[in-house]
Amino acid sequence: LIDYSTYIFKARDVYHWHPQYAGVVIVCHAGISRSNAIAVGLLTYEGMNFYDALELVKSKVYICNIEPVHIRRLKQLFGITRP
Repeated sequence: LIDYSTYIFKARDVYHWHPQYAGVVIVCHAGISRSNAIAVGLLTYEGMNFYDALELVKSKVYICNIEPVHIRRLKQLFGITRP
């Protein structure tokens, strides 16, 4: 299983340590599920509504297809109980 917190905090640290950059690129092997799940987690951690973050990532990444297991784990991590 992915340690979501570790990757979310790593991305957050890069983003906050280098404010001169426009953003952070989060990648995994295929760029379809895991990296997009971490991006949703980072946006949620930074204060965006989980579902808004999910829709934003889906709208920006044309190959985004986050596996349901990642969505469930992120919801657990952030204490999101609604469907």
